Amino acid sequence: MAKSLKNRVTAKLLKEDQERLATTQLPIVTLSASFRDIVEAEHSLADDINHPDIVLSRAHYSMAYGLAICAWGSDDPDEKQAVLVDPTNYVSAEDWPQVAFTERVGKVLARYPLLTWVKKEVLDRRARSKMPIAETITPPLLDLTKDIKRPIVSFHVELGNILARETKHTIIQAVTDPHVREQYTDYADRPNSYFVVFDEPTRQHFLEIATLRGKDIDPAKVIVTGPFIDPRVKTAGEEKSTTAWKKRPLRILMTTGGVGTNKAELEKALEQLLPLLKNDTKIKSNKTAETAKPQLDVQLIYYAGTNSDHAEMVRALTKKHKVILGGESDKNASMRLLYGDDIVAANELIVEYGFPWADLVLAKPSGDMAYDAAAAGCALLLLKSWGEWEDNIASIFTRRGIARSAEIDQLIEQLTFLQEPIEGKKSWLEMAMQKAKDLPPEFTDGCQNILKLAKKVGK
Repeated sequence: MAKSLKNRVTAKLLKEDQERLATTQLPIVTLSASFRDIVEAEHSLADDINHPDIVLSRAHYSMAYGLAICAWGSDDPDEKQAVLVDPTNYVSAEDWPQVAFTERVGKVLARYPLLTWVKKEVLDRRARSKMPIAETITPPLLDLTKDIKRPIVSFHVELGNILARETKHTIIQAVTDPHVREQYTDYADRPNSYFVVFDEPTRQHFLEIATLRGKDIDPAKVIVTGPFIDPRVKTAGEEKSTTAWKKRPLRILMTTGGVGTNKAELEKALEQLLPLLKNDTKIKSNKTAETAKPQLDVQLIYYAGTNSDHAEMVRALTKKHKVILGGESDKNASMRLLYGDDIVAANELIVEYGFPWADLVLAKPSGDMAYDAAAAGCALLLLKSWGEWEDNIASIFTRRGIARSAEIDQLIEQLTFLQEPIEGKKSWLEMAMQKAKDLPPEFTDGCQNILKLAKKVGK
């Protein structure tokens, strides 16, 4: 099976997308994943070969795509209004093994918590200054963007820095988390660079780091927009009930990230929850039915993303516990699995069937899950974070009463407690869902705010 597109096909795709970017109102670039079969189909070049893709991050795709939808006015693509590209889709056959290797390293680190030190000390501190695939993606990125006249929105610091260093384009760089790495300020004093950030504390942190590094920047070019939410997720939150779970099973969405993080925690959670789905009308107790409480009543969706080992784990555990996997769209199923071959398909599954459906999301505190879950009106139980930026996210949503740490070893007991009224009043779950629905616009309108900025600086 071919591992990469043929170079002549790649060259044709790149040239056509170069032309589309040059004429669109809003050029968007990100570094998240490849989706080469999708790109082939868009250009009527699809063949019968499945080209294995790489995924580095759902967040950098979902945020960028959310902005594109906001510009289009619907989920029906309008290339006159916005075009989204990821340079990994145009990497040559010769360079593809290097890209694939980068993904494999990320997946290994995500599955072995004991390698956290390696990730923090080597990747976060040293390699953050230059990603291993930076040299590979630079040529296609520069080719794709060379004829653009309008401001380019970048959803990855590596791309923004390449464009700032190598071109004279106006760049709007999204700082996607409430955390500022020094790398964001490498070219912060460039006259055509703008930065959009999570909140005012992040803005102040950005200005502080830039000042300490000797960057003379205009504070007006660092703008608070809030996180970048797909409009469809925001709509789901507006339409969600905070009390429907009282009359039906509690709906829990369990999620991993782009490279398959937190697998051990999620497996432990499944081992506890799946037995509840076997016979949900029975009493799980040695006591008589008159004195015993009914077992926790839940429905589950597991979002595996593009991670086949997560999907295989779910299938194995449901078989072990004699639970039938329902279809993706079956809202009455006790257990569903969302898994896609590429980031485009996987993201659509969680946006359509995951966030609108869920009462509560079990996930790590990341930009690819926490922002969307809260915007969708869900309560959050947080798995272990993967770095300082996720600690910041956990703190923000915990302080707002939307999130709390998951007690994985006693998950059933915790879920039972969270549904019980507190001192005769509302339960934590109901209050958390209401606080999620009541989030101020700065937590949901980031994409709209970028659009306004792009129009302003593009005049």
